[in-house]
Amino acid sequence: MHVISIGYLTCSKNGVSDAEMEDLLSLDDEVLQDTYLYHLPADESAVRLPPLLWRRIHYDLEQYLVSRQADQKDMVAW
Repeated sequence: MHVISIGYLTCSKNGVSDAEMEDLLSLDDEVLQDTYLYHLPADESAVRLPPLLWRRIHYDLEQYLVSRQADQKDMVAW
């Protein structure tokens, strides 16, 4: 999951907000398969990545990331 989030971050022009990254990762089938490998969420119609997982990845990569303003939002970038 780290590799996929790094790829999305690298491809972004101005960085991504936390909400955008959660949306991107929630749309990735490989990420969802890894996340829900042992159990499915209660409401399978609204399968999303738990927000804590992106926060953990962000924490792991924190020394390489910068926060900045773009489009009047707080964005994370390299």
